[in-house]
Amino acid sequence: MTNRWKTAGAFLAILTFFLYFAREGVRTHFAADDMMNIGGPWVRGWWLTLADNLRFWSTVVRPMGGLFYISLYRLFGLNPLPYRIAALALVFAGAWLSYLVAELLTKSRAIALVTGLICCAHATMVDVYFGTNTIYDILARFFSMLVLLLYIRIRDRQDIPSVRQALLIVLLFVAALDSKEISVIIAGSVISYEVMFHGWPRHWSWLKREGLVPALLAILALVYTAGKIFGANTLSNLEAYRLVLSKDRYLDNNLAYAASICYQFFFDSRASLIAVDIALLLLLSHRRPAVRWGAFYVLTVTLPISFIVTRGGSSLLLPLFGWAFLIPTLIASIWTSKWAIRISLALFLAAYLHRTIWYWKDQPQVFFKEQEKTWRVISQLKELHFQPKPGSKVIDVNDPWPDLWDMTFISQLAWDDPSVAITMSRRLPSPPGPDELAKYDSVLEFEKDGSLKLVR
Repeated sequence: MTNRWKTAGAFLAILTFFLYFAREGVRTHFAADDMMNIGGPWVRGWWLTLADNLRFWSTVVRPMGGLFYISLYRLFGLNPLPYRIAALALVFAGAWLSYLVAELLTKSRAIALVTGLICCAHATMVDVYFGTNTIYDILARFFSMLVLLLYIRIRDRQDIPSVRQALLIVLLFVAALDSKEISVIIAGSVISYEVMFHGWPRHWSWLKREGLVPALLAILALVYTAGKIFGANTLSNLEAYRLVLSKDRYLDNNLAYAASICYQFFFDSRASLIAVDIALLLLLSHRRPAVRWGAFYVLTVTLPISFIVTRGGSSLLLPLFGWAFLIPTLIASIWTSKWAIRISLALFLAAYLHRTIWYWKDQPQVFFKEQEKTWRVISQLKELHFQPKPGSKVIDVNDPWPDLWDMTFISQLAWDDPSVAITMSRRLPSPPGPDELAKYDSVLEFEKDGSLKLVR
C-alpha cells in the first residue's frame, strides 16, 4: 500500500508539472506543416496508410504519424482541439513512461521522479506542446519508452520474453521506427541493457534465449536503415536529410545538441564536447550498471541525427531522456546517505525547473502567431459554406502562402473530395484574366487584407 501511494504521488507530481506547461497548448491551432501531414495520408487513404506501417522498411515517410493524422481527420475533420488533446496526452504518457523506465533501471523513485519531471518539458522543445506537427517525435518517444519498459520489466524479473511478449516488443519497436528515424537507436539500448545488467553472452545458446529479442531488434534496425538509405526516393535524397559522414559534422551537431539540452551550460566548444565524450566512455566501466547504461545511451542516441543538417526542438526528445536519466543517476552514485542523495537531487531539479520556466515564458506567443494564418483560412472556408460539386474545377487566386502546397492541402481537406481539381493561380504562366477564369466552375480570391471571398 505504501508503494502504491508513493507511485501515485510521483504520478501526480509529473501530471501537475505537465499541466503547468500544457494548459495553453490545447488552445493552439494547426501549423502550416499540419496540412501537408494530413494531406499525404488523405491522398493514400486510411487502409494504405495502415499497410505502410507494416512495411516499415519502405521509403514512405513516418507512416505512424500519418496514421495518427488520418484517424483524427476522419473522426473530427479540421477541428484542431482533438489533435491537440491526443498529442498532449502522448507527451504526458512519454514522460510517465520515462519515470517507469528510470525506476526499473535504478530502483530509486527519487531518480525516476527527477527523470520524469525533466522529460515533461524543456524550453528548447516548447514546440512539443504547441505544434501538432511534432507528433512524429512524440510518438517516437512514446513507443521507444514502451519497448524499453516492457523488455526491462520482463528481464528484471529474470524471465525471458515469451513468444507473445517478444511479438509485442517487436511490434512496438516497428511502431517506433514508423514514427521517426531516431527510434532505430533503441535496438542498441536493449542490447546494452542485456549486456550491462545481465552479462556478456557466454555461449551460442544465448541467441535462442536471452539474446533472441535483442537480436531480432538489431536485425529489424538494420533492415529499416538499409531501406531508408538505399531505397528509391528516400529522405536522404533531400538536402535537409543528406548524410555527410564527416568528423566536423558529427562534432558540430552533437555540440549543438548537448548545448541545447543543457541550456548552454559548459558546452561552448568542441573541446568541451570531446571532454564530456571521454568522460562518458570512462563511465562505461562504472561499478553501477545504471550509470553504464545511461552513459552508453547518451553516447549513441544522437547517431541517427549526427550526420545530417542540425536538428533541434522536438527532435531532441529521446536524447533528453538520456541526460535526464544519467545526471541524477550519477549524482546519486556519489553519495551513500539517502538524505544526501535527496537533497542533491532536489537542488539539481530546482535549478532545472527554474531555468526551464524562465526560458519558456515568452515562447508560446510565437506559435500562436505562426499558426494564425492557417487557421484564419480554414475558418474562412468554413464560413463560406461552400462545397464544390464532385468533379468540378476550382481556382484559388492570390493565395497568401509562399509555397503552393499550403492552400492546395487546406482546400482539399476542407472539402474532403479528391475528385475536385484545384488550381493555384500562381501556377499559371501569367495572372488569369476573365477568359481564363471562365474555364473554372468556381473561383476563390484572396483580398489584399487576407480575407477570402467566393467570386463564383
